[in-house]
Amino acid sequence: MELCWLTTGRCNQNCYYCDRFHSSRDLKDEEFNDILDKLIQYNVKQLTFGGGESLMVDCFEKIVKKASRNGIYLKLVTNGQLIPYHINILQYLNEVTLSIDSVDDTINAKLGRGLEHYSNIENAINIISCYENIRLNINSVVTKINLNQVAMIKDMIKKFRVTQWRIFRFCPLRETALKNQLKYEITEDEFQKIKNSIQAIELNCEIQFRDYADMENRYLLITPKGKLCVSKNMQDTVIGDMLKEDLHRWFV
Repeated sequence: MELCWLTTGRCNQNCYYCDRFHSSRDLKDEEFNDILDKLIQYNVKQLTFGGGESLMVDCFEKIVKKASRNGIYLKLVTNGQLIPYHINILQYLNEVTLSIDSVDDTINAKLGRGLEHYSNIENAINIISCYENIRLNINSVVTKINLNQVAMIKDMIKKFRVTQWRIFRFCPLRETALKNQLKYEITEDEFQKIKNSIQAIELNCEIQFRDYADMENRYLLITPKGKLCVSKNMQDTVIGDMLKEDLHRWFV
């Protein structure tokens, strides 16, 4: 399973289909450090940071530096908007995944990402491209709103040095996504049509498609409150508390 640390429930975008955990506050700096110490102790080799938007966490740079110094392979999933203000972090990262669901400004606004999202993504890519050590990935979520727009991202994929494009079927897993399920959910057949259309395109990058079954038991999550959980049958199951329990057996 891929270990994902969802460091915060806060975000600088308001995506109406987002399945992030909402949280009233971030952990304290010492709590972030305590969790990282445990991950180092558990001999974790790879870690994906997500959110919310991890770049909004005050101590995030310190956490990234320490994790990198301890030999952990680091990935960051971000909407890209804050990359220009946190360039120093990039030297410690191995992969950066940018989230974009359309190249159309109007569609991005309807999704809650804002009218300037595509230009923010291009700006972030231009910055990241200066670091040859970083693998650049793209995540896209297919919803009713952008169903006919996702394939158009291919031109951006061709333009930039993208290593992997992951395309997710909208998943009404929690919080905002569950609340707005009827507005954004697509059928299995609709997702298959998107898959077929994109597979017919020649791209110089790896393409992965993630339907509901593809996401079962794939992720081990640390939530913004420090809980360790997995998602099964469209439900989150809490395994334990990273701040209070020894959960080493889950990392072996």
